[in-house]
This record gives sequence, C-alpha cells and structure tokens, in this order.
Amino acid sequence: MKLTRILQSAMALTATAMVAVSCQKNSETPASSLQLPNQVAAVSGIVTTDTIYGNWGYPATPSTYGTIKVQLGGTDSIALTSFNNSFVQASGSYQLYYLRTTTIAFSALSTSDFVNPPGAPSGSIGLNTGGTTPNGWYNYNPSSPGNPLLVSNFYIAAVNTSPLGGTNYAFYFRYAGGDGTGSPNRGKYIITKGVLNP
Repeated sequence: MKLTRILQSAMALTATAMVAVSCQKNSETPASSLQLPNQVAAVSGIVTTDTIYGNWGYPATPSTYGTIKVQLGGTDSIALTSFNNSFVQASGSYQLYYLRTTTIAFSALSTSDFVNPPGAPSGSIGLNTGGTTPNGWYNYNPSSPGNPLLVSNFYIAAVNTSPLGGTNYAFYFRYAGGDGTGSPNRGKYIITKGVLNP
C-alpha cells in the first residue's frame, strides 16, 4: 500500500514538472517579434510623388527647353534639361547613379546598392542608349514620339559627395508624357522620391 502511494506521489511530481517545463518554453517563444521594430525600409523619411511640367520648347532645338529644378528635399535638387527637359543632371555636390533591378523594391534600396556594382555613376541620365542593358530611364517611342516608353524598375540616386557627407536621395519616373502635339511642346513627368539610408 505504501509503495503504491509513493509511486502515485512520484507520478504527480513528474506531471507537475512537465507542466512547469512546458510553461517555461512558451514564455521564450515571442523573441522573434522583438526584432521587428529594428527592421526599417532603406528609403526612409517621407516618400512623395510629384508631378513636374517642363518648359515649352522646340524638338528640333533641344536647348530651347532650358533647365528646370526639381526639389528632392530641403534645398537639395536635381536639374531636368535638354529635349523636353527629360535628361536628369546633378546639382551642387551631388553625383547621379542609376540602377535597374527586378530583385530590390524601391522601399528597400540603400545608398550602397547604387555606389557599388551593379549601380553606375552618370553625369546625365535620360534616353536609354544601352539597349537591353539600360543606361537611361526611358526609350524612344516611334509610334508616339512625344510619349516616351518608361524603362521598368529603373531607379536613380543623387548621392552627396561633399567631404561632410549629407542626405542621399532615390527617385524613379512613374509617368512620362507631353503637352502639345507639335512645336512647341513640353514634357510632363510624375516621379516618386525618398531619402536613402546608408
């Protein structure tokens, strides 16, 4: 009889210990959720979309379009110049880089994606002359010359090269079209832009 009671007591203690171990494991499982606040998009800050109108000019003489400035943030800007103001040029201490990728979303881009291969520096980015290895953000549209064809997944960065560093930006063209059917005419563009993390 005593042996039976001892065995029952031992079984009860074992069951209690098993429950205690189970509870301890449950309290450790949420660790992965603690990492979520540290995961941030590489294109940070306020991501905005702007509609930009170029100057009126004459296609036969690209210089008639002049230059317009597009604010990236604060006093930082890029310039749109040449034919229909469709060529991007850097301003101030900024250097332009471009990257075409189907594996990195715009919100996940970082400065290192541009300044390291396969990104490439450029003084002016506009019409693609690289064929299937694009070096420009649009292709010429022979069926509708005033409405260029966008190169998909083509991103541009303005990287500050001053010794003190600064804010870097990324942007891409979402739309490109034109106003006017002949001469003069002007470009109309919609871009999405944001601040790049390192």
